[in-house]
Amino acid sequence: MGMTKEQRRRKVFLVGQSIFPSDPGFVRDRSAISKIVAQNRHRFAEVLQGSNESSLVDTILTLFKQGIFESELKARSHFSELFKPPQERSLQHEMSEQEAIQSKTEAPRQLANNGPMLAPPEKQEPARGQSLPKDIVSEVLLKAEADVAHPKESAKLLQNRPSLSP
Repeated sequence: MGMTKEQRRRKVFLVGQSIFPSDPGFVRDRSAISKIVAQNRHRFAEVLQGSNESSLVDTILTLFKQGIFESELKARSHFSELFKPPQERSLQHEMSEQEAIQSKTEAPRQLANNGPMLAPPEKQEPARGQSLPKDIVSEVLLKAEADVAHPKESAKLLQNRPSLSP
């Protein structure tokens, strides 16, 4: 028995969110999406059973038009069952998520304004009142911004970037 339309959309979203960029500037025309689908045909294999690529591309275009790949909030509203934590942890989860976001945005600013809070044990700590070098502060800020903007992708993006630490 085949998938319902909603089950199919959910599967397309789950596979697509790891393939398609959440960048609002991403070109969303049929040919660009068709090329990406063709390159990732093996990842869409389950969705393509009993269907064709044209139908899959239509579904992806619809998800883009609804803003589901760009906005976690919109994705949550369309596919809430994918984002539900257990009931008893729901409030705690939301609060810890907000604290983590706030911490990731505040710590680099505090570091840039007030100098080092903690130094790695193998490095000598700058004298009191002396700030960290700008290149280290820039790296910390970039990592924090990447974590906040795209937590899932930040590790991939920063993995290929040369590190300043020895």
